[in-house]
Amino acid sequence: MISDQALIIVDAIVHKGEMIMSEPTRSDDVTTYGHLAAIVGFLFAAGIVWFMFSLADGFS
Repeated sequence: MISDQALIIVDAIVHKGEMIMSEPTRSDDVTTYGHLAAIVGFLFAAGIVWFMFSLADGFS
């Protein structure tokens, strides 16, 4: 039977540093500008879509 130490050594050789996690480097709009700016952006986009549909409905 293989000992626990041997399994740890084999695991360290196979994965070669994959266990070390890097720092989070994600930078999206919510972390940069806040939740309110993201909500306002979605509402603005929905307003543009609503305007385009209402404009197109006027030509029918």
